[in-house]
Amino acid sequence: KGLSNYLQAGRHVMAARNSGINFSEGDIVKYVIVKGRPNESISERSLLFDIAKENNISYDPDYYINQQIIPAILQIMEVLGYSKEDILGTKNSSLKGFI
Repeated sequence: KGLSNYLQAGRHVMAARNSGINFSEGDIVKYVIVKGRPNESISERSLLFDIAKENNISYDPDYYINQQIIPAILQIMEVLGYSKEDILGTKNSSLKGFI
């Protein structure tokens, strides 16, 4: 779709719209989530990867760890009987439980 055809502006759409770059239908939009103010939505914190790299703007590691990595790991580890608390170390303070 063209950027103006989106009724709901997802992360990639917001990054493209805020970039000032003209995108065409079918273009790939590479973006990262950067740190922002607490009241900003994730979509508002999306930024084109190339713009972030050129301007030395860091991605938000907390977002990626808490919203991407941990949920993926939990899907695997819960099948093996481990909870989120086990994985994050809030239940088991050593790695012995994984051996």
